[in-house]
Amino acid sequence: MDCKEITELLSSYIDEEVSPVEKRQIEKHLADCPLCREELEELSIAENKLRKTLHVVADHASDPKNTWLKVREAIEKEDYDSIKDKMQPVTTSWVTRLRSVFSLQPIWKRTVAITLVVALVVSLVIVIPPTLGNDFEIKAVEIALNSPEVINALSVDLVETTTVIQATENIATVEIVGTSGDFWTVIVNLDSETVMYISIGSPQYYPQEDLEKVISILLANDDIKSILDQGAIIKSIVTYHLERVGSEFTEKKVYVTLSLQGDLYLADIELFSEQLLDFGDYATMKEREMEARIANLVAKLYEKLNDPDLSDEYRADIIGLLRTFGEAPTVAKTWSPDGFGIIYTRELPSSELKELINADFPSDHEIYRYFAIYGMNADGANQVNITTDFGNFYYEYVCSPDGSRIAYVTWSAGDREIYVMNADGSNQTRLTYNTGNDNYPAWSPNGSQIAFRSNRDGDGEIYVMNADGSNVTRLTYTPGINSRPAWSPDGSKILFYSDRDGNHEIYVMNADGTNQIRLTNSPGSDRRHSWSPDGSHILFWSNRDGKSEIYVMNADGSNQTRLTNNLFNNTRPVWSNDGSRIAFQISPVVDIEDEEVVYHSDIHVMNADGSNQINLTNNPFSRDSRPIWSPDDSMIAFISNRDGNNEIYVMNADGSNVTRLTNNSMSDDYPMWLP
Repeated sequence: MDCKEITELLSSYIDEEVSPVEKRQIEKHLADCPLCREELEELSIAENKLRKTLHVVADHASDPKNTWLKVREAIEKEDYDSIKDKMQPVTTSWVTRLRSVFSLQPIWKRTVAITLVVALVVSLVIVIPPTLGNDFEIKAVEIALNSPEVINALSVDLVETTTVIQATENIATVEIVGTSGDFWTVIVNLDSETVMYISIGSPQYYPQEDLEKVISILLANDDIKSILDQGAIIKSIVTYHLERVGSEFTEKKVYVTLSLQGDLYLADIELFSEQLLDFGDYATMKEREMEARIANLVAKLYEKLNDPDLSDEYRADIIGLLRTFGEAPTVAKTWSPDGFGIIYTRELPSSELKELINADFPSDHEIYRYFAIYGMNADGANQVNITTDFGNFYYEYVCSPDGSRIAYVTWSAGDREIYVMNADGSNQTRLTYNTGNDNYPAWSPNGSQIAFRSNRDGDGEIYVMNADGSNVTRLTYTPGINSRPAWSPDGSKILFYSDRDGNHEIYVMNADGTNQIRLTNSPGSDRRHSWSPDGSHILFWSNRDGKSEIYVMNADGSNQTRLTNNLFNNTRPVWSNDGSRIAFQISPVVDIEDEEVVYHSDIHVMNADGSNQINLTNNPFSRDSRPIWSPDDSMIAFISNRDGNNEIYVMNADGSNVTRLTNNSMSDDYPMWLP
């Protein structure tokens, strides 16, 4: 067969009305002829759209199944002349639509188009008029089916049923159900012949009476009606507040988002009273919404502060949150950095605070998880949130040598930037301004400069700046990572690690960046370095021997000595302030209990030469980690989950008198003593 003969048989081939011999010939030809394959694809699309259209029209009859059979019968009889004079005006737009869809050039395509139009006329004239109702329903279905969103959705589905509900004189809701079970709700404006609202997907329930109320309230407002008349569509209808008294709902508020040529608008509606509470452009409305929610929450927080039974920690959480909103509540208990004090991070809000704010903020809002820096006395008293940025993350903080200031990193500017503040949380000042990430701040011994790591120029490099953020100077210029700067006690050198030569090794340089020297050279990773208080030695940990162990070396890199040698990972070594001892963490220890692996870690101490290693916590059921010496070396602070979640604990330097300082539902972490 040639192409002409094949194209004449394609319609029969789609309907599986060709003989087996013809089928094999057609399929063999289609395999070798891209033009005929294209013809087949176009014809398949045309016939599929015909079926969808006829299904929609036939569905308005009282007996859809018989209607469809009559339409098919009329098509097969090709009895066009007997019905041509019965065409009604209502069919005109449908005929126009079908002609535009099937305006094809080959004879067989024109025949298909004519067949479609005549079949539609047959269905409308013979069986639809007695049951369709009126032109309102026909026009509503036509507008809905002409919606690009519905046309796109129906390209992979057939329409099974349609239901038209008249909401107002010129507004209708068309509910469409596909043969796959998918459901579309389309609200149409018959005057402007536009789609006002469309919900596409799996069955989505929104009461018809609520939709009618929404439309009625919107149209009653001249500003909203004006943009709807210009072709605005309703993008979403979302219930955001329900008020109930007993078992009866007394208030139901919804947000209606409208879109007109890319501009978004928001209407705030109360359905039960049928009131438009507010309307405006989307950005302005969202700002008003947030202001209202914050005002409501602030009122609740102040009310809660008056509770005489409020715990100190819960009070601290509330005061901290109020401060993030620019409030200045009277603080009955204050924390002062005078004397020994501990700063730490707390993940907020606590579960108690979440319950309080749940009605005012959605659960995915940024308020639902952030980290604040807290301060407290060495005995755990006077726990105070000293940071004030709402919904932010504070971390990588370090105290100045005299304990009067804290340098820290936060994401408040959209990337990691370095800030400083006084130890009581006052005078928070941003120091770095760039599109890269600046982190790992380190104070110089005299407190006049801060070294830090930044990728502002591409790679991670070491920089230094004055303590007020001025005079930023780049010190390293190598590809790869250079990070974690640490000043020598006399301020003349800076220790750091770098992978410039392949893996993490420890380097040292002069404070101005000159004379960069590699101190370690091992096949493993050497990092977490720190100077001894007198500057003569460098402590670090390395996995050069297969797992993490603690090492020490001279300041020039000589005499590298392994201090720990056991079956576990040894990490986080910290010098005592007099340089005679080292606290560190052994983890994980693995126990087998009921065939489950339980990981835990313990705090150990040893002499500076690695001798006399002692397990201080010795708790097989918890993770005790992050040890840090008190300024006089008499105590060690650490974190532990022994009572459920991470909390701050302290103990004497010999492991006695373990005391829990924090007690709340959220995680407290990274303790650091103020000098």
